[in-house]
Amino acid sequence: MNLLATLAIFSISCIAGGYSACDEGFCENDATCCPARYPSAWSCCEYPNGVCCEDLKHCCPEGTECDLKSRLCYPKMRLDVSNLLTSPLPKEVGEDDGPPTSILQCDKSSYCLNDATCCLKGNGKYGCCPYRHAQCCGEYCCRAGEKCGSSSLYCIREDGERVPASSQFPSI
Repeated sequence: MNLLATLAIFSISCIAGGYSACDEGFCENDATCCPARYPSAWSCCEYPNGVCCEDLKHCCPEGTECDLKSRLCYPKMRLDVSNLLTSPLPKEVGEDDGPPTSILQCDKSSYCLNDATCCLKGNGKYGCCPYRHAQCCGEYCCRAGEKCGSSSLYCIREDGERVPASSQFPSI
């Protein structure tokens, strides 16, 4: 019930003109400050300009949105690849047959946005990690240069620091 009250207060404050930012320096580096579950409490999202999720416990990278039901981050703009493939624009002279530059082809029927990494999951389907050259870790992923932790829920940076792994979003 306390969470419901906190969500209501948070929603009202956002509608009334936004919530006040946390103290400068509260979050390190480029992390995004997000409201926490208790009034006047804050948490740090590892993503620069991250999206704070409504559950006040999770966040997503910039340009994505939270889907609390699936616990994944989805791109805000979903491309309809089937239209691109069945109704192509007329080709220019000398143009190659490759996929559009804004789409990364994982296999014959799976695509990710170009700034993502295709990750083959245990079920044989592809997911998309929101980083280029990412390290795939089961249902999660880590940035380039990081290693998957033993639980795949954490990434280990080169300096040994553990950071939360990112959720993959479904391929299109």
